[in-house]
Amino acid sequence: MLEHVPPHSVEAEQGLLACWLEEPTLLDTPESTVAAADFYRDAHQQIAATILALKRNGNTIDQLTVTLALQGRGVLEQVGGGAYLGTIFCATP
Repeated sequence: MLEHVPPHSVEAEQGLLACWLEEPTLLDTPESTVAAADFYRDAHQQIAATILALKRNGNTIDQLTVTLALQGRGVLEQVGGGAYLGTIFCATP
C-alpha cells in the first residue's frame, strides 16, 4: 500500500522562513496566519515554531537569534544546524 504524501514544496517553505528572517514585520500583518504545523518538513516546523515564539515574546528575529533559540531548545542539529539556517536565509525570493 502506498503512503499518501500531502502536497508540499520544500522551496516554498524555505522561502517563507527566509522572508520571516529577512523581514520579521511580515509576521505582524493580518494575512500572516501561518502556524508551525502548516509546514510539511519537521525541521521547518521546528524553525517556524522558534521564530513564532521569538515574535510572541517580543524578541529580535534574525539568523543569530533563531540559531541560538534552536540551540537552547536542543534541536539545532535536528533541523540541520547553522549551515541549513544559512541556506534558508539565502533562499529569500
